[in-house]
Amino acid sequence: MNTQTLEQLFTIYNNGRLAQSLLFLGDMRAQLYQTAITLTQYLLCLHHNNCGHCQSCQLIIAQSHPDLVLIQPEKANSLIKAEQVRDVYEVLFNSPQISPHRVILITAVDKMNNYAANALLKILEEPPSTVHFILLAEQINLVLPTIISRCQLWHFADPYIHKDYLSLIDKYGLDTERGQLATHLPNIIDALIDFNQSKISACQLASQWSKYLLEDLAWLLYLIYAETLRCSMVEK
Repeated sequence: MNTQTLEQLFTIYNNGRLAQSLLFLGDMRAQLYQTAITLTQYLLCLHHNNCGHCQSCQLIIAQSHPDLVLIQPEKANSLIKAEQVRDVYEVLFNSPQISPHRVILITAVDKMNNYAANALLKILEEPPSTVHFILLAEQINLVLPTIISRCQLWHFADPYIHKDYLSLIDKYGLDTERGQLATHLPNIIDALIDFNQSKISACQLASQWSKYLLEDLAWLLYLIYAETLRCSMVEK
């Protein structure tokens, strides 16, 4: 969690300049989520200082705050559905129950189907003044440009990224899809080398990779490409 960035967000909010819709972009969704929850607690705190003791802070800690609407994929590998976004309409224009604001937190805006993304876009066009949106994404290329244009973008860079792109893999445990995919890294690299040397065809490569989740495979291939590029620049 980036404490310095959070302090910036707190200051901007206290000065009345915090955008209603924020997009947090970073390499680790869990870190983005923790940052978003800390900001949410600050926004909803009854003492306006993230006290941790008031009714609002305690309800956030207990994950039962009525003014916090959490939208996330129903399963690990699924997308956010339009129905989940449309459910926001039921509370969007109601007054907050406890806090001065209401927060809509979407943990994976880059994991939305097209219907959900369009439903969210409609909500972001004219949100009530008492509502703050915090959107999280690891891959900005999977977020509608029109959604990005309606948000204030905050990029949370990983400090390890300047050392070794592939070191990001180590942050995912074997209980995650990406952690499990990382165990196949040697096979994936070998397949890339075989393809580059014309030992296998594109169809054969696709067949080998068909067992992997496309989004996570694209993420891993991006890290391989980024690290290869970094190494070539260092060698020069």
